[in-house]
Amino acid sequence: MIVAALLIILLPQQGYWFGGEPQEIAVRWSTQSKMAVDLSWNLMMGNIRLAGDTLPIKSDQDTTTFKITPPEVRIRTIASFVYRIRQHEGGTDLGGGDLLLQLFPRNTLSALAHRLKGKNLAVWDSYGRLSDLLHGAKVEFTRTSDGTGLVATRYDVILVGGDVLGPSPFAQQPLLDQARAGASVMVFGQREIGVDLFGYARIDRKMPPRLNWRLDHPLFAGFERADLESWLKDSPDALAVHLPADEPALEIAWWPREVPGTQPVALDALVISKSVGAGRIVLCQLPLGDWRTDPRSQLLLSNALDYLLTRPEPTLRPSERPSTQAAVMRDPNRIALPGE
Repeated sequence: MIVAALLIILLPQQGYWFGGEPQEIAVRWSTQSKMAVDLSWNLMMGNIRLAGDTLPIKSDQDTTTFKITPPEVRIRTIASFVYRIRQHEGGTDLGGGDLLLQLFPRNTLSALAHRLKGKNLAVWDSYGRLSDLLHGAKVEFTRTSDGTGLVATRYDVILVGGDVLGPSPFAQQPLLDQARAGASVMVFGQREIGVDLFGYARIDRKMPPRLNWRLDHPLFAGFERADLESWLKDSPDALAVHLPADEPALEIAWWPREVPGTQPVALDALVISKSVGAGRIVLCQLPLGDWRTDPRSQLLLSNALDYLLTRPEPTLRPSERPSTQAAVMRDPNRIALPGE
């Protein structure tokens, strides 16, 4: 969201787009005082103009929308949406600006089918969004909509889609059993209030403008800090995973501590990873974008599957970790859950 003098310009997914995919831009008034204006825009790649138009913005419409289609790209490419606002009568220049666009190729998941060949993948996905994405990438997997299919079969990797676990703690038991037997389990955003995740309480917290990120972690390969924090801009709050002080779990995205120091303290995190028996569990409470249209979400999914296929390593308590940053960035990842 960008606020101009008169108008708010809303870019889908904060300007992270797939090349070749149409995008709908919304323009809204930012003030109560409205007038008829013209919005002139150009889609630019460096000094090259790819597209452009002039759009009338009427004073009696709260929102005006229009579509543009960025070019297809082979690698991640930076472009910009450049605009000027002029008064419709007389053409007085009222200001403008440019918005950064990040264009991605549409083959982010093209290698998944090969990488997962011979692996037993399960997807717990009540709504079908994650399953549809993997079907489109020609990935072989078993889908369950209620978790019952996780009892009789051993899996190598299990993906749990958003908002499927529900209020009952018993729904998590099959996942815990699978991890103990050697599976790597990744659980995406669960928004059920008052429900612990694998023994961890969740805290309703206001989303900060910045988090601490373990940028060298495999989950964030190909991401920059600005990419990750772009997810936070449209989410006023979040259900954070609460880690007790010196908990043997690896915090990957977490709230900065209140008081600087080296003594372990309790942490609230949006992404953690830990080993359970012979496997691991990863909890990801990031407010991801739509699986189908958000390249950031697809890149994270691709990274996650690469990571989940690796061998878990022992997770150390914060007080036991080597002091060097390089050692901290190795992914220690093998412990027991609270109470085990």
